[in-house]
This record gives sequence, C-alpha cells and structure tokens, in this order.
Amino acid sequence: MSIEKERIRTALLIVRFQSGDDSAFDDLYSQRRDCVRGMVWRWTGGVPGVVDDVCQQVWLSVLRSLPAMKQPMAFDAWIGRIIRAELALILRRRQRAAVPLDSIAEPEDVLRPGEQPPSWEVLQDALKQIDHASAELLQMRFWQGRSYDQIATTLGIPIGTVRSRLHYAKKTLRSHLTRGNDDV
Repeated sequence: MSIEKERIRTALLIVRFQSGDDSAFDDLYSQRRDCVRGMVWRWTGGVPGVVDDVCQQVWLSVLRSLPAMKQPMAFDAWIGRIIRAELALILRRRQRAAVPLDSIAEPEDVLRPGEQPPSWEVLQDALKQIDHASAELLQMRFWQGRSYDQIATTLGIPIGTVRSRLHYAKKTLRSHLTRGNDDV
C-alpha cells in the first residue's frame, strides 16, 4: 500500500472512531501497531521491557486523545510526539531511585499550614465529584508525574491551557475536599 493511501486509510479510521465506531480503534491499532512498535524499538535501541511499556502507554494515550484529534491526516507526526513524550516519561521513571512516599514533601498549594491531608477514601470521593477532564488532569500531573509539556502534548492543547485547567481543577478539588468534610 502506498504511503498516501495508508495515511488516508488511517485518517478514515480516526474519523470513524470519532463518529462513535469503537471497532475503528481496533482496526487502527491492527493497522499501525507494527509501525509504532518499530519506532519505539528504534528510539529505545530495543531495550527489553521498555519497548512494551512505551507501546502500551502510547496506545492508552492515543485512545484517550483520539476523540479530540483535529487533523487525522497528521497521525504520524501526532503519534510520534506521543511516543517521544511517553518514552521520556518512562525512561525518567526508570532512572529515578525508589523514594518512600512518606519522605515526599507535600506541595504548598495542596496543604496549607496546619491542615491535615485527606484520607485516600475522601480524596477518591472528591475526585469522583469533579468533572472527568479535571480529574484526568490531576491524575496525569500528580499521580503519573507528568510535566505540563507532556500533558499538553498528550492532550494536544497549549501548555498555558494545561496550567490554567490544572489551576481550576485543584481549586475545584479543594472546594470539594473542604465542603463538609470534617476529617480533611
């Protein structure tokens, strides 16, 4: 198949998926998985374990971000950015030494002096009360440890938008945590 025909076929699968045809993602994955794996393999030098980890994260990011993709014909460049971002994230995580969670200082904008951290259950309940997009941003930033730039690349939005949305997501989460929760 020529490169142009492959690009058109990929773009049509993306449009089908964006129109609600979930089977189009399966077709897209089947069509492009070897290409993605090859790119990851070349960029990692085929390091065992890293290739699989990066590929898995790339396809999860694609699944999350594909509904908002605006230029389906630019899939190759778009997925290349996702691969680079996921590869950088995974390699950084592997290079970090394991640090006990108890030794990590809380960010100042999350806990104010004298406040006690919420229990895990209270935090999970508060996350369920805010909109999905805000919860996903908070999880990407604070649980997955992604940078603003990585989040912007994954979601296909400007970095300023990431900062703004995170600001409001934290503000909304804080209001849910402090509203009527005596154990916060």
